[in-house]
Amino acid sequence: MGDPAAASDWRRERRRRLLAHVDPARETGLELGPRTSPIVTREDGHVLYADRLSTPELRAFYRDTIEAGELDPAAFVDVDLVVPDGASLAAALGERGPVDYVVASHVLEHLADPVGWLADIAACLREGGHLCLAVPDKRFTFDHLREPTLARELLGWA
Repeated sequence: MGDPAAASDWRRERRRRLLAHVDPARETGLELGPRTSPIVTREDGHVLYADRLSTPELRAFYRDTIEAGELDPAAFVDVDLVVPDGASLAAALGERGPVDYVVASHVLEHLADPVGWLADIAACLREGGHLCLAVPDKRFTFDHLREPTLARELLGWA
């Protein structure tokens, strides 16, 4: 996306679709792994940010990318909940939950146990809450020729 206006339009449309069923100004949300590009900003409303690393740890992890000028270290969000791999998001949320919605953009495809993760997300949401989920379009990824994962394989991981 070399055209900044086209990239901005794409981001705006992506945000509109992801948040179609929530109102960040009136509801409490939780966004997972926003790094430097949150879908919901603190200016939008009450949102908590969760990641597997703290903000200083994220800056250290992405040091090479920062030094290459590809990421602005000041753009990293302040992580509210550090949830190491394998830990429970619901437990980390604790008394701050349940929330009205959870935003997870390009998170699901990195998980070893997606079914268990979905159960953990459900434990974070109030009754009637929403999971706003974005996943890659397989047609445009490097592994587009890979066989799809079957439901029985997912259930075997749970």
